[in-house]
Amino acid sequence: MKHAGRILLACLFAVPLFANELTVDRHRVSTNDLVTITLTLDGMFSSVDEVAVPLTNLTILGEPSVSSEFAWFNGNVTRRKVFRYQARPLAAGLARVGPLVLNASDGQRETMPAIAIEVQPDRASGSNDAAVVLRELLAAGRDPLFVITEVQKQSPY
Repeated sequence: MKHAGRILLACLFAVPLFANELTVDRHRVSTNDLVTITLTLDGMFSSVDEVAVPLTNLTILGEPSVSSEFAWFNGNVTRRKVFRYQARPLAAGLARVGPLVLNASDGQRETMPAIAIEVQPDRASGSNDAAVVLRELLAAGRDPLFVITEVQKQSPY
């Protein structure tokens, strides 16, 4: 039993703890939803300060949030950097994040495949009838929170 525990422990430490990864929080959104894009960089790739993520039918809102990790364990250095972007769909249809090509300072190169996102039209925004909007929001599994405006004057000023 002692040897099995040592072998398992050796196998766990032989596998890298992190790897470069590009993910999105959802693969199906409506036109008024936000998508969180997460890019995790490990090792020499973590020295990158900026990453321009290629997007189709999406636009990034503001700057990414960035977190960095540095660990020294038994004489080994581990570095990791995580970029989180908020993006909004531009129109209904297919959206795509990537493909993304990364170049490390030591010459390493990695290509991350594209991720497809289905953007559905927002059915609730197509009506000004409160009952229709409420029914569409509930059917889509969204919070029943909305604002409807009406103008009562014949000639606005």
